[in-house]
Amino acid sequence: MRISYCLLFSTLVCFVSCQKADPPTNTELISRAWKYASFKATSNGITVDVLQQLTACKKDDLIRFKLDKTLTQEEGLTKCNASDPQVISTGTWSFSVDEKSLNYAGRTATIVELTASSLRLQYQETGSNNALVDLALVPAD
Repeated sequence: MRISYCLLFSTLVCFVSCQKADPPTNTELISRAWKYASFKATSNGITVDVLQQLTACKKDDLIRFKLDKTLTQEEGLTKCNASDPQVISTGTWSFSVDEKSLNYAGRTATIVELTASSLRLQYQETGSNNALVDLALVPAD
């Protein structure tokens, strides 16, 4: 009888430990610090690599989306001015109802990709150039 309890217990432990965890939600995936991987703008058929035009102290800046739906834009390791505050700006973010768009920093961006290792957004700039912006981010941590 003792052997059957041990066998039953072993089987139960194996079954419980072998169950797969639920995949992370989009909120869990986005809630972290992100850094630039690519930043391009296309207007009138001309694509500009915006990231290459940024100074080194701007290229390493971070965007931190938090679980409480707030966000911060932060200085990276290289500050343009040593006396600049670490947090450049703050705001809020939200998904559209279908979670295919992201509202942040006063704009609505289409989510092209959101995984644990990549966040890619596209949005239309308004103003004189009406550029289509393609922004690719990777985890900073």
